[in-house]
Amino acid sequence: MNHRTKGPALLASVPIVLGLAVAASSCHSSKNAEATLAQGCSINSDCNSPLICVFSLCHDACTESRDCPQGERCVSVGVDNVCELPSESTCSATRACPGGLLCWTDMQCRNPCDALQPCIAGNVCIDNVCFSPSETADGGLDAGSDAPAGPDGSQKDSSSPVDGSNESAADQFVPNPDAGVLGFTPSNFNPSGVDAGDAGADWSNAPDANITSTCLNCLPGTPTTILQDGGTNADVYVLKSLVIDQTAALTLQGPNPVILAVLGAVDIQGQILVNGTRSNPGPGGFTSVTGSPGPGVGQPPFAPANPASNGGGGSFCGVGGTAGASSGTPSTGGATYGNATITPLVGGSAGGTASTWSSGGGALQIVAGTSIIVRTFAFINAGGGGTVNVDGSGGGASGGAILLEAPSVEIDGTLAANGGGGMSGYSSGADATANATPAPGASPYGGAGSAGTSANGSPGTAGTDAISTGGGGGGAGRIRINSATGSATITGTLSPALSTQCATQGQVH
Repeated sequence: MNHRTKGPALLASVPIVLGLAVAASSCHSSKNAEATLAQGCSINSDCNSPLICVFSLCHDACTESRDCPQGERCVSVGVDNVCELPSESTCSATRACPGGLLCWTDMQCRNPCDALQPCIAGNVCIDNVCFSPSETADGGLDAGSDAPAGPDGSQKDSSSPVDGSNESAADQFVPNPDAGVLGFTPSNFNPSGVDAGDAGADWSNAPDANITSTCLNCLPGTPTTILQDGGTNADVYVLKSLVIDQTAALTLQGPNPVILAVLGAVDIQGQILVNGTRSNPGPGGFTSVTGSPGPGVGQPPFAPANPASNGGGGSFCGVGGTAGASSGTPSTGGATYGNATITPLVGGSAGGTASTWSSGGGALQIVAGTSIIVRTFAFINAGGGGTVNVDGSGGGASGGAILLEAPSVEIDGTLAANGGGGMSGYSSGADATANATPAPGASPYGGAGSAGTSANGSPGTAGTDAISTGGGGGGAGRIRINSATGSATITGTLSPALSTQCATQGQVH
């Protein structure tokens, strides 16, 4: 799974920051004095031999990390291998790695790798990142695993095969009571770093969940609240197995995104509802009702800059539709946000409103140790709400997020994170539904929500006066499926569709 957290954590991240261009070691310099370690240089002869010039600083050359001072890492830079200087070894979202290196989830600068770009001698390539044997040995691995844990025990997402791992995906999903990570080994995609002791996660007592009726927040047990990257919370349910009966509908609501960490199989025969409605957001979704409309909230109606316009649609991955305006400048959809891997897990945003309610789709992650199947006629709905009239106007909300991770994932039914419909005058737009059909905006001027191959909400149109103009439809949320092969079995419907940037696949190991 793909969430790093502070303290207890859940899910791994992909590398986040690419470096700047590599400083060429062959450029001209007019320096006369030979520089010592870590001093500035332009060419190798600027440095006191046998130091060499890389990243415009003098470095020790190396063949393997054991050639470097204790704690330093030998990295490959073009034709040279050098010992990373302490100032070059760490990174952050605002501090890039030197050229050619990438910032991994432990905030360390490392070499990328693949079949055409192997690691230096003595290192192993795991999920397209190089690690030394000492790092894999000290990373909290269980016996026989080749893969290193991340800074919180997590494993990165990758769309490429693991180079250097002899374990099958099934091997890596065997419960390990000593792993301290929800019973999964730290070498898998694990619910990353939720410590079994600190977070109260106990696989030995994890319940089977068999939902046989229509119910609200009726999963067994009490969720554990964790802190994700970026300072947002998520609620984690630890389950042995999960079955949603074909006659059942499990609705999840609450202020935080929901993560279902399941040791065995997940079988969805009925419905899971984490969608926003006109007045209630899905879990972790944003809403205008509470004054927290989200990072993708649409521009409001009747603002000084848009006095004759309805509200723009809420955005997430897709852009909310522009509102209709009887004159002047129309309100636009909100700003897009988030990323394809849905890390951290976050919900959808409200449309721009004035005395109205607009609520975004929620965020749900399901990670299973063996398999996830969404059967024919079953669905997960994380759609956005339409805008409901309370004495004003507004745009539709954006869809939320669905993240599924397991060695085997099969979608015969529907995953939907569509946008809601915009208002027209005092008539409400429709909530998004679990199919590829856009939620209609209110007649006659409201914009429809996103759906199917259209990731963006439709624009509202101009009415005869400011009040009758249409609000923009909500934009699409995000869908991500991670499986052992990186290509799940999909015979059903994804909305937004895989042909858009808002639905993607990745690989777990």
